[in-house]
Amino acid sequence: MRNRDVIFPGDRFGRLLVLARIKGDRWAVVCDCGTFADGRTDRLRTGRHQSCGCLQREVAARVFRATKTRHGHYSHGKETPDYHLWRRMISRCHDPKDANYFKYGARGITVSEQWRSSYDQFIADMGHRPNASMSIDRIDNNKGYEKENCRWATKLTQSRNRRHVKPVTIRGVSRLLPEWAEISGVPLKQIHNRLRNPARWSYESAVFTPARSN
Repeated sequence: MRNRDVIFPGDRFGRLLVLARIKGDRWAVVCDCGTFADGRTDRLRTGRHQSCGCLQREVAARVFRATKTRHGHYSHGKETPDYHLWRRMISRCHDPKDANYFKYGARGITVSEQWRSSYDQFIADMGHRPNASMSIDRIDNNKGYEKENCRWATKLTQSRNRRHVKPVTIRGVSRLLPEWAEISGVPLKQIHNRLRNPARWSYESAVFTPARSN
């Protein structure tokens, strides 16, 4: 019977096939992936050396994928849109270094502890974003991000809900600019650009002059 404390050419340890002794307790081995390496007797016998390193890389990759995709956080190595929105929501409310902190965290707008500590809880309460045109919106802009005060909303709905949006009166009718833009078909951005030159554009002309006119 072969002494298993001794290694012989042709022995296999995991993915490694022993080819020949190099010197002392060092052995030339080839991995199933085709990579040549050398192994030490004690590491081969105890199972600590079972591949050229490819096995460890595959296990690490599986763990990474399981960790990052189990709850839909990542897709193809990138954050999913919903996860990105959740992370940005927390950043602007709780990170003083965030460029938008002055509009949120500095005003006392916070994210509820349940949402801040768990993306899964956020999705359980809100569901996934219905479509790409929607984002997280606070119903009461003076309150924080919490289940009772949030909804998925389009940019138009959000613009109607902003603190500083005021209605514009044209021909005796008062509406918000996003609503006027929706009625006239002129892009809201173009209307805003026109109104930067009040000497040339009145509200009525800015809203109802066809979009191609400057």
